[in-house]
Amino acid sequence: MWHPRARSEPADLSGIYGRAAAQDLSTRNPVILIPGVMGSNLVDPESSASLWGDFRERFIKPKRQRGRRLFALPMARGEPLHRLLNPAEADGTLRRAKASFAGVHFEWPVYGTLMTVLGIAAYSLAGTGRGKAPVYSEEAQAASFEFAYDWRRSVDENAARLYDFVQLASYFVRARRSQAGPVKFDVIAHSMGGLVLRYFLQYGGQLLPHDGSLPRLSWAGADHVEHAIIIGTPNGGSLRALHRLVFGLAGNPVHPGYDAAVLGTMPSLYQMLPRWRHAPLRVEGQRSAPDLLDPKLWLDQEWGLADPRQDPLLAQQLPGVDTPAERFETALEHQRKCLRNARALQAALDRAVTKSPDLRLHLVAGDAFATPRSALVEAKPG
Repeated sequence: MWHPRARSEPADLSGIYGRAAAQDLSTRNPVILIPGVMGSNLVDPESSASLWGDFRERFIKPKRQRGRRLFALPMARGEPLHRLLNPAEADGTLRRAKASFAGVHFEWPVYGTLMTVLGIAAYSLAGTGRGKAPVYSEEAQAASFEFAYDWRRSVDENAARLYDFVQLASYFVRARRSQAGPVKFDVIAHSMGGLVLRYFLQYGGQLLPHDGSLPRLSWAGADHVEHAIIIGTPNGGSLRALHRLVFGLAGNPVHPGYDAAVLGTMPSLYQMLPRWRHAPLRVEGQRSAPDLLDPKLWLDQEWGLADPRQDPLLAQQLPGVDTPAERFETALEHQRKCLRNARALQAALDRAVTKSPDLRLHLVAGDAFATPRSALVEAKPG
């Protein structure tokens, strides 16, 4: 029995994983890691400068007009979300966040330790004792992969990209192992990555239909996966997503702040809003819980892109849209599309289904950090 005063040593994860990693590559499944929201580096392909992840000298600051236009997703009336393309690209999983202050460089671990433990590179047992980093060999490059993705975009778009990624990874593994048969992967997904994985398993590379109907349940992604491990995923949504969309993301010693006019362009944040059936909100003076995906609620409360005071910021993000009225309507239409898209994703993930028989699904949840369950909305807008 564990005693509250008992001292515990940290697990030797490298050593534990080393035994599994030492297995012959032809006898174990290759691994794919999917990071969470804000867990992939974003870069400007034209200059190779960082938009997210490396916040040192060459970082493109979001307070400047060019930075806003690169970091925010485009908005255009009449265009579906998947056609609103942004030149910024995902550039690998965020192993370590990097920042500078007064000429001194700092680094904070993000996914680096987990990637090392999982062997996201070729692995060997040499030098893997406690406190030592694993040593990688070239042959294990067919054993572990990372799927970095643009976490600003819709979950179904990223699931479609994951589907293409798995096809390429399967081809690569078969070539490296001289394997004729199909390849099965073990996939580990964190936070928003778990939503991407769940959608991929059930619907493969399909996008959400524009008419609000459900995509066809095919389990096309599950054909490629034996073990799906989902860690800390907001399967019921998160009130923190609402807070980000209304108030933005505050700055800290690592990264600068990002306002709601920028974050409100990102469909993924709307898709992580809490479910209405969980009654996450109560509005002062009202008995019934509001529908969090109703655009009228956002307009009445002047939340995010529906806040008319953000026009100076929208003017920087919407070149060629000349008047405040036009910019406001463009922003409102974008917000409506994101809320409609979020409703469609929630319906697709919440439908009652029978799990694919060849798939083993593991859900890892924790209680180490208290997370908000409900919020009170003041009657006054904003």
